[in-house]
Amino acid sequence: SRFRAARSRPGADERSARKGSLVCGAVILARAGRLDIVTNQKDSATLRLISGQVTLQVPRRTPRLHVEVVTDDARVWDRGTRFTVRKDAGGTTTVSVTEGVVWVQPAGRGRKTLVLGPGDRRTVQGEKAYLAAILAQVRRAALDADLHRVVRLCERYLAVATTRRRSGEVRLVLAGALDSLGHSQAAVRVYLKVAVGGASSVTRQNALAYLARLHARSGRRRHATSTWRRLLAQFPNGMHVREALLAIVRAHCHDTTSGAIRLQHELLRRYPRDPEVIETLRKCDSRRK
Repeated sequence: SRFRAARSRPGADERSARKGSLVCGAVILARAGRLDIVTNQKDSATLRLISGQVTLQVPRRTPRLHVEVVTDDARVWDRGTRFTVRKDAGGTTTVSVTEGVVWVQPAGRGRKTLVLGPGDRRTVQGEKAYLAAILAQVRRAALDADLHRVVRLCERYLAVATTRRRSGEVRLVLAGALDSLGHSQAAVRVYLKVAVGGASSVTRQNALAYLARLHARSGRRRHATSTWRRLLAQFPNGMHVREALLAIVRAHCHDTTSGAIRLQHELLRRYPRDPEVIETLRKCDSRRK
């Protein structure tokens, strides 16, 4: 795409202010930094601001006219106004309105669209910075033992996040808070979602271990044992293998089947000098006699 007047290439780094008209009639009054013109059509234009800032004058010509500026942090659009968008360092974007009305949609799911009028100025966080701020609040709420607030913040995080990078970890925190508040069934559902979801291997292992412990505390011994078995099957050399083997062996101390004996041998093979393992196996031997 090209400007009608300025003839500058999309993405050119322009330190000085320059004027250029888009096909739709909108005018770039000033630009500094890197600006890519994504679309440049008769009734619409999309500009991607990578760095710096841009000031636009959009004519009040037709209801169909749609001009928007997109950054990593937000999407800004209008249908007839003058406004400035600045891409700030640190994951934020600042929008200032001189005339008319603009809409600002912060990045991330479920975030409220802002409506700005003449004289308004608003800085919005990008998704990454916004989620980092929520995580900081989660940590403070956890330190204050404010479990209801932990639940609300975790749910807000999960409602906004568009990637799975840390969602599994946040779900573990959410499930732990729900369990502590007495909502064990809700916690079970969250743990199961993490265990089968796209979280990291470590997070999935933790989800299964926490779920097995929850079942054990709640007196659901068979559920606990089956969850430990599931963990061993999926992660035979994982971080919770010792705990899983001990739990299963203890649950079947009286069992003389080949499967139970094999697990005891596996436990001793892996941890031959572990005092807790040796004591557990000694008790199992005495119970079978």
